[in-house]
Amino acid sequence: AGIIPDKYDGANLTENAVKLVPKKYVLDGKFLSHYINSPGIQEYINERKMVVGVPKLAIFRIETMPLIIPPMEEQKLFVDFANRAIKLKEGIQISLERLEKLKKAMIQQYFG
Repeated sequence: AGIIPDKYDGANLTENAVKLVPKKYVLDGKFLSHYINSPGIQEYINERKMVVGVPKLAIFRIETMPLIIPPMEEQKLFVDFANRAIKLKEGIQISLERLEKLKKAMIQQYFG
């Protein structure tokens, strides 16, 4: 699940895509995206999708998906927290990649 950029609003979707448009005063779209991508909801989805060639999740199954709707203020706090966590994770991943390159260079220098 993800947020559709404004420049693609109104674009045609493939048969394997559904666009969920939450009421802005009830559910923050970014919160919904994080919620759908959470491990628990992904497990729920994976247990219910039909596998015939390409795995598909029927719209009627999406309609029955459990949905937690905290107050809007809490949704916004969660989205801010999740975005910071994602940025930290990306920074750590970059550092790990740099360390791996440094390790390989040192091994090459000493044993190569």
